[in-house]
Amino acid sequence: MTIRKMLFHASSVQVLLISFFMGITSAVYMGINQSLLSTEDVFRRSLGVSLFLSSTLTDQEALRLADTLKTQDTEIVSIAYLSKADATQEAQKDEALSKTLLLLKENPLPSSLQITYSDRAWLDRNAPTDALPKTPDIQEIRWDAASRSAFRALNQWRHWLMRLAVLSGGVVVLWSFVGIYRSLAERISFAQLACPVLVGACGGALSILAWRAALHQLGADAMTTPPMSRMAWPLLAGALSGLAYTGSGAKREA
Repeated sequence: MTIRKMLFHASSVQVLLISFFMGITSAVYMGINQSLLSTEDVFRRSLGVSLFLSSTLTDQEALRLADTLKTQDTEIVSIAYLSKADATQEAQKDEALSKTLLLLKENPLPSSLQITYSDRAWLDRNAPTDALPKTPDIQEIRWDAASRSAFRALNQWRHWLMRLAVLSGGVVVLWSFVGIYRSLAERISFAQLACPVLVGACGGALSILAWRAALHQLGADAMTTPPMSRMAWPLLAGALSGLAYTGSGAKREA
């Protein structure tokens, strides 16, 4: 059978459909993963812990406390000290709160430590502050439990999808190796082996076009395009599907 006849053979349509389905599946996975990554990063930027300090603590003592806390907990990424004067300047940006502060004789706002924790502290601990020592110098600890819950949920979904993608990819690779083995055992020609791979790659390319068209219809918020290096995955998935189909035992004509 010539290459032209093989390209227009009924089996090529089956390869095209299979490869398109495999390609669109990998493309959708990449789109969902990229969206989860972007949303996860938004919540990550909102995660932080505020330690409100005792009013009797001086600036030097507060800075020494910050150094001690960072030494004791390796999951602390950074600590920023906000003095009472800094807290007042921040509060004055709010017009209503600024007017209230003008009526007071003394500054009621406490100094604080703004702590940034690593992802592991937010994901693995019951509370990110579990390792903080109990000291009278810390009057109150505040952090957003709702943001932490959303961050953990997004991270867990993304890792579950990653494991599913690895499992699915492993099945496709194993299937393609079986196809190669059967192809070699039956001593098929190079053209019979190359044509399904070419058709499979075309199916993967069509899946990329369909995916981009779908994202365009969904709007700008959905246009979370992954790096160009990952755009090859639908093509690879399609080519492997064609290779697997070649030796899958489907009827071939000489």
